[in-house]
Amino acid sequence: MGKTPSSIIGTSGLKSLGLAGAVLLSGLSGTAAAADPETAQAAPSDDAIIVEGIKDKARAIDHYVRALTVVHAGEPLPRYEEGSYCPAVVGLSAERNTDMEARMRRVAEATAVKPAALPCRTSALVLFVDDKEAFLKAFRKAHPVYFSDPSTKHWSPPRETGPATAWHLTQRLDSKGSPGSSAGGIKVFESSFGGSHLMEMTKPVIVMSVVVIERRALIGLTPVQVADYALMRTLTDSAPKNMDDTAANTILTAIDTEPGGETAASLTEWDFAYVRGRYATPPFRNGHSQGAAISAAVKRETMQEEKTERD
Repeated sequence: MGKTPSSIIGTSGLKSLGLAGAVLLSGLSGTAAAADPETAQAAPSDDAIIVEGIKDKARAIDHYVRALTVVHAGEPLPRYEEGSYCPAVVGLSAERNTDMEARMRRVAEATAVKPAALPCRTSALVLFVDDKEAFLKAFRKAHPVYFSDPSTKHWSPPRETGPATAWHLTQRLDSKGSPGSSAGGIKVFESSFGGSHLMEMTKPVIVMSVVVIERRALIGLTPVQVADYALMRTLTDSAPKNMDDTAANTILTAIDTEPGGETAASLTEWDFAYVRGRYATPPFRNGHSQGAAISAAVKRETMQEEKTERD
């Protein structure tokens, strides 16, 4: 699931930067040694170069996970409850809307999100518009419910530059699946276990995701790229920032890539591993611990080639 020009579908993935760099560095070090055998230092072994490549990729993965994972005061990461993810797409042709919804459902199933059975109530809304800012202003006035997070009274969607924006509406539940009750103006939750530095007594669940994308950003992208980008925005916490400064391999750079530039052809192995890792962690675990587990999962699932080569 590597990178490909945005107008091309199905190109095979590129090898990792670590291994490609290993081949180049190996050739250069051999040339230097031949030039002055008396003074040249011993060329680094292939094993040393591969290990360095693995370290570089591990750092890139850590950056990627941190960019997508926002932890608030250690609380667990917000996720969809099993059987509640139900995408709906509005703003393209009826056929394209349906195709994108189906793609998002298939990928959600493959990444262990476990979407709702059809027919279902929309919980992941994707809107394609001409002008994002103008639309948000009108949308908020006409449908304030999409801007009313049950978990807080003072909330507004994050401001994002560029052609897309996304946010979650969340609800806090206790270990019995209850949103709690009010007693004297205080929210009361019940729990079958006590809190600790690793486990919280409540968890935030996503009741609705909203993704707004300007149509102009779709130029040069395939339907699969757009659907997979939208899916990742419904499942991650924040807009990817500074991804181009790393070796991050993700569909989340697709919308901001210039037409004709290189971007992933679909959900990448990093993206796939991230979502699987996020939905595999215990739901009440501290968010920082969950983030570390996600990073470990992405490394475990995407670095097999380097480990095999080293062995």
